[in-house]
Amino acid sequence: MENSQDDELFAQFAEFFPEKIDELDNITYDPKWIPAEWRYSNNDLKYSEIALIIPILFEKASAIESQEQLLFQRSFFECLTSTLQTLVKKGIFVDDTQEITIFISISDDERTEEIENFSAKILNSEGIYNKFSKRYN
Repeated sequence: MENSQDDELFAQFAEFFPEKIDELDNITYDPKWIPAEWRYSNNDLKYSEIALIIPILFEKASAIESQEQLLFQRSFFECLTSTLQTLVKKGIFVDDTQEITIFISISDDERTEEIENFSAKILNSEGIYNKFSKRYN
């Protein structure tokens, strides 16, 4: 069912934006850097606590003024980054190859790459960050 819905959406997109299809054909992304492709996003995890929190956060954010929303979002990302920093320092993400790249990602937002790069710089060694920052080149 999901594939047929995807095909239908793509067909509608192609109908309304035929000139964009050629552009899309020339874009390739390595799924290594796209968290939604890993099947570990909020809706993919069977017992995801964050899936329970997101509607509450969305409701709270919708109820505050836009200036306060920026502060709310900044505090949220600082909290995530701080938590991940603590886990990094405790060695939770250590593997034999030392190639784990830790970063925060969001979807459907124009700030995605900026947030990913900023968090990756804070949470990883300089070498890992440098590789990560060139992921789309």
